[in-house]
Amino acid sequence: MWSYLQVLRHAGILDRIAGMVVGIPTAIDGLDSPDASPTLREMVLDVLGDRDIPVLGNVEVGHAGPNLPMPVGTLVALDAQQRTLSLLEPAVGPFTVTGPGG
Repeated sequence: MWSYLQVLRHAGILDRIAGMVVGIPTAIDGLDSPDASPTLREMVLDVLGDRDIPVLGNVEVGHAGPNLPMPVGTLVALDAQQRTLSLLEPAVGPFTVTGPGG
């Protein structure tokens, strides 16, 4: 996990985000243990440095189930105090089925 976070930092991704949502670390051996050192929380806070952005953690998103699919590139509102994440626009566009030939 540390390596993935560092890749995001070095690629400049963390300089362009307005907030971060972190999943539940159950799929990563050792990160879900309260005795883990460093903890996932510590890793995230360390890699963010002095960036003043909201972080919402322990959210059922990610690669392990159960999880909520998260659309990439969709505008959202993140409120870390209220622990809410709201889609501000549709995640998919209209889908039209046409018959043979168009």
